[in-house]
Amino acid sequence: MMRLVCLGAGLAAATGLVLAPVASAELMIVGNDQKVGWDAAGKVVTAAPGEDTVSVVDIGSDPANPKIIADLELMNS
Repeated sequence: MMRLVCLGAGLAAATGLVLAPVASAELMIVGNDQKVGWDAAGKVVTAAPGEDTVSVVDIGSDPANPKIIADLELMNS
């Protein structure tokens, strides 16, 4: 439980540092779950955890060309 609290606090701090310069921008937060995919036959394949990310995307500066401003790595989603 303590590890989860520390991870959450670290993620919150990192997000605050990344987002500070763009505090007035319109942002989209995207969770990227890398554990589920498909093989060549179209069958669902589940991978081990550890490759998930959260992306912070600026959609306000140039709506026609959104820009990823941060990719935060996660152990699990």
